[in-house]
Amino acid sequence: MTQETKNRPTVWRTSGGDNTRRGCYRGKAATAAQAGHPQSILRAQGGVRASVVFDARNTAYIADMAGSIQACGEEGGATWVTGLEGGIAASPVLSPDDAQLYAATVRGYLYALDASSGQTAWRVSIPSKTDPRILSDLLHLPRLNAIVLNSWGGNFYAIDAGNGQIISSWSAGITPYAAAAADPEEHVYCLRAVWEPAGIQFVRIDPVTGKEEVMHFESKKTRPPSRMTVAAAPVLDIERNVVYFITNLDKECLLFSYSLQSGAVLWNHPLSRYVQAIPCLRPDGSVVIADLHGEIQVFAPDGSRRFRCPTGTDYLEAGAVCDQSGWIYLGDPEGHVHALNPNGVDRVLFEAERAIEGRPSFDNRGYLFIPSMDSNIYIF
Repeated sequence: MTQETKNRPTVWRTSGGDNTRRGCYRGKAATAAQAGHPQSILRAQGGVRASVVFDARNTAYIADMAGSIQACGEEGGATWVTGLEGGIAASPVLSPDDAQLYAATVRGYLYALDASSGQTAWRVSIPSKTDPRILSDLLHLPRLNAIVLNSWGGNFYAIDAGNGQIISSWSAGITPYAAAAADPEEHVYCLRAVWEPAGIQFVRIDPVTGKEEVMHFESKKTRPPSRMTVAAAPVLDIERNVVYFITNLDKECLLFSYSLQSGAVLWNHPLSRYVQAIPCLRPDGSVVIADLHGEIQVFAPDGSRRFRCPTGTDYLEAGAVCDQSGWIYLGDPEGHVHALNPNGVDRVLFEAERAIEGRPSFDNRGYLFIPSMDSNIYIF
């Protein structure tokens, strides 16, 4: 990868910007992101938990809990609106050629939509004998041309993006909520909680066959595993060949740094509270954690803590994002939009009418899109 390519802004076709889920925009956020008021506002049909995703033309695709998905151009108006069966909590994903948009609902359906018109190309029901909800952000593997997701039915699936047929499947454990991540070779990484022996597995998957490799196991010491045990997807730092993942075990939450080169844990660090929000990686390799105590912590690649910032809210459930200069952005359940400078000084930019439960995203210009449960998307 050349320096020019490395620094070129990525089209955020999936939550977190790309399949690593790192949430780092390769550019500087637009000045409106620090201006203290939205540059504009887009209106959805219902509350929005899913991250907004974009195509190369800067069309924004918005999915909401009312089951609607819409495409909005740079001018702000909706070019199409399509209703799906069931609310949409999982972030959708675009194909690399921007031809198709994939979205999944809480009723267990996966849709492929024509991204230019919103018309349904195909729809499939994800197998489940229990709860059909799909809450994990979708992943698209371009070489395999597959969509990766899980449902509360208890399995991950790699699904052919062309026709909706299942390519492979593997267990998601007892916490089928956290999304998967993938490296450029399309190895898929996920976490799962298991009953026997009780604990959490960090797993690498071959999505072609579903073959599993348990790379790390963290045992549960006292209480049995719960659905809160695994909540955040792993995040990959491709430049440093490291994966970060979080285990909510017993009364202690642990942040792990795992080397893909050596196949071993580099370090782990206890956190004060459980974590639901997916981590974010800054350009210098430091990892940003938002926890259920309302704090933001940043750790250097060597495991040392760089800073700790209380936000004043009771808990944080939406993941953060950052820009190339190291500024951190996220929302909280009270509707506040936070901006932290590279040294950890927090500023509240704005207050929405209802909770912010979704991860922000950047468009190709560096504008920040904040989804809110008040049915608005605030653009900074």
